[in-house]
This record gives sequence, structure tokens and C-alpha cells, in this order.
Amino acid sequence: MQWAPTDAPAASCDDQAVLRHGKLRNGSAQAQPNGGAFRANAGPQTACLDVPDGAAFDLFLQRLSGNSFHTVAKATGTGDKTLSVEARSGIYRYVVAAASGDGSYTLGFTTP
Repeated sequence: MQWAPTDAPAASCDDQAVLRHGKLRNGSAQAQPNGGAFRANAGPQTACLDVPDGAAFDLFLQRLSGNSFHTVAKATGTGDKTLSVEARSGIYRYVVAAASGDGSYTLGFTTP
């Protein structure tokens, strides 16, 4: 799988097919969508994460393998994130983790 994270500010997540909102405190994490997972066909998956100013929220794409999820792509650091992955079919979830800072975020993603 190839992935291309960027720390450049995302203009908006509004162009993504699915939007989810959450709120994190420093050191906490949430699985999305809604604490669960989703099935995706093979092909491109894209995501963006809008975070509070000055916060370092990390974005992880994880795929279910056996009985556990394994990270297949990630975007870390301060500022908004984008992620693009050419993925296999399977069951996936996004995890948003607050490495530092706290506040509300918007996650947008599109799957094949």
C-alpha cells in the first residue's frame, strides 16, 4: 500500500463522502466511524482531518487482520491532515488520537 500524508492545512473536509465529528482531550483517541469500522472495496481511500489550531492530532487508517486492527497508513504532527491510500478490500477504521492539545475535530473520508 502507498500512502501520502501531508501536514499542509486542508481547505475543508466537505468534499468527502462521509463526515464524522468528535472531541478529544490530550492523550485520548477515538475510532471512527462512530467507534466502529466499515467495509471497503479495493481502490483509493482518501481522508482529511481538520483539527483545532495548535493541536497535534494524529490520523491512523487501520485494517482488520485476524482478530486485531493493524495500522496501514498514518499522518502525524501538528495541523490539519490529509491521507490517500490505494487499499485492498477489507474492514477498516480510522483512529484519531490527540498527541497534544484538545478540542473538536472533523474527519472526512471516501472509500471505493
